[in-house]
Amino acid sequence: MQVNVDCGHAGWFVGSGLLVTDRLVLTAAHVVHDGSVTVHRVGDLRSDEPGRVARLFLDGGPDGVDLALLRLDETVPDIAPVRYARLDRTAPATHVRGWAVGFPQHRATRATVGGEAREIRESVQVDGDIPLAENLKSQMLSLHTGRYPRRLSAEQEARGVSQWSGMSGAAVIVGERVIGVITDHPARAGESALLATPIAAVDRLGPDLAAQWWDALGADPMQLLPVPASGPYAGATDDEDAFGKWELLVRYVDRGECTAILGPGLTDELLPSRQDIAARLADAAGVSLPFHNDKLADIAQVAQWLTVTQHHGFPRELFLEELCTRLGGAAVPASYEELRDLARRAAAQHLAAGHDEAHQLLAELRLRWYLTTHPLSFMEDAVERTGPRPRVAWCRWKDATWPAVADDVFASGRYRRPDRDNPIVYHLFGWAGDPASLVLTEDDYLDYVIKVTQQDQCIPDSVWTELTGSALLLLGFRLEDWDFRGLLRLILNQQGTFRLGQRTHVAVQVDPVASTLDADAAQRYLKAARRYVQEYFRKTGLTIEFTVYWGAALDFIRELHRRAVR
Repeated sequence: MQVNVDCGHAGWFVGSGLLVTDRLVLTAAHVVHDGSVTVHRVGDLRSDEPGRVARLFLDGGPDGVDLALLRLDETVPDIAPVRYARLDRTAPATHVRGWAVGFPQHRATRATVGGEAREIRESVQVDGDIPLAENLKSQMLSLHTGRYPRRLSAEQEARGVSQWSGMSGAAVIVGERVIGVITDHPARAGESALLATPIAAVDRLGPDLAAQWWDALGADPMQLLPVPASGPYAGATDDEDAFGKWELLVRYVDRGECTAILGPGLTDELLPSRQDIAARLADAAGVSLPFHNDKLADIAQVAQWLTVTQHHGFPRELFLEELCTRLGGAAVPASYEELRDLARRAAAQHLAAGHDEAHQLLAELRLRWYLTTHPLSFMEDAVERTGPRPRVAWCRWKDATWPAVADDVFASGRYRRPDRDNPIVYHLFGWAGDPASLVLTEDDYLDYVIKVTQQDQCIPDSVWTELTGSALLLLGFRLEDWDFRGLLRLILNQQGTFRLGQRTHVAVQVDPVASTLDADAAQRYLKAARRYVQEYFRKTGLTIEFTVYWGAALDFIRELHRRAVR
């Protein structure tokens, strides 16, 4: 969060902070003394949002530890829990990797908001090394970013203003845990080194004040994880040919900090593949597609071709008719309820035959959120079979009056945060009960991403909070799918995406095109998949670790279910 301090005649002071509970903001003590404080979440300052009033709740006391907690006058909903760690300087390592997000002076611009000129600070994510053997006497942390920001004006430099002014108060994070707060940019350390007060410095405050701090943070100082550490939080990558994140994923599932995002491959046990459906759509329309191999054509390509050569509603009609036929129904579904009954029956028959079914296994994990890219009801039906009553919603991206027709799940005053007994199933790319909402053609995917990222509340904030605040399981996607590409672009374009870096691992399961590959080709595909996903995010400046599981989606889900459901 950006922390603004009105110092009266002395002007404004800008710092950074992290919302660590629904009412408390962690920052640096020197940021918030001697002025009235307001805090703004990322993006607020480009609107007429006045900011949230905050008051000093706890500081570093007479010992001068440069840490502070601000208490907001009102709560902020849907805040993911924050965890803490201490730097273990005795570990057999030279450094750990860390990162922070703040609002430095060198990213200040001017903008007109509400008819008046205002300084806007763009957020910056800095990533770098934290040497273990540096600042041993003072016990401060140094974050060496490798970033050399542009120089300020001669007048600002003459006043001693640093390019990094405004980063003070930003939380320093290693893996998914806060280990300190940026408090200074000492010129003697160079342009790219930031000094941070470790969160473990709270113990220097004396027993009573330290106890208040740890209680407010919701942390036990005796249980602070040391970093670098052995085990699942060490930050080491997997062996190149093995998947070693099971223990960590089980922890996320147990804590309700995992969101499943379901790709088209999860229905392969119940329906033909999307490629087969694409070929059938082409055959049904009686057209010859200009692709090298129609059997490998993506459904978005086929739907785009049919939209251009036939009519924009034609591929949607064919798609729903094909789903109905493949599920054993009439050529033309009479209603969505007929489609849903067919989907229920197909899943029930599959389970009765003794087969595992991906949606059923996921439902038995009892997650709070399931985000699906499939328009049919397989996920909500599976949740109902396990006992909980799911709430269902979908993205009405084509409806310009979305807030006025909001369904009960997200309507003003009706939203309740999901839990294991009342999860939410959200259809990201449309729902079969509202055919106009289906994201099907290549143009649909492009228009969808543009509209969702530009129209406020097209996808509710609660969905984005889950996407950016929990470990993501991307299940049943292929790199070639428009669903996968569109999903990545959606995540990257949203505010708060930097929070994904708070998770030590974000698991990506990418389905292989197994039947078409020999063993050597399969290994090449796996390595290419890893490189593609890692490079994709690296080039955006985001520090997000994606572990690519090689294998069928159902095999991955079976193993996770075996480990997590006791």
